Amino acid sequence: MLSEEKQLKKLPCGATKKQIFKMFPRESDREIRSAIHHIQIELNPHKSETEAIRPHRLRLKEFQEFIKLMGVPSGYKEEYND
Repeated sequence: MLSEEKQLKKLPCGATKKQIFKMFPRESDREIRSAIHHIQIELNPHKSETEAIRPHRLRLKEFQEFIKLMGVPSGYKEEYND
């Protein structure tokens, strides 16, 4: 058990959409994209829908919400890098 914990990586503070797709290889791209867009729109109500989903990088708050929704990917701890 201890050796498994040493091999687990911490979650990034923010992630690009490409990184997220690599973290969740077993999930469908459509499901991941839909979750990302839903979170970005929800957390950026002051922006239009197209402005909210444009960025290629999720900020920490958006990424945390994504992890709450999708769960922690295999190979990662439930902690974030500083």
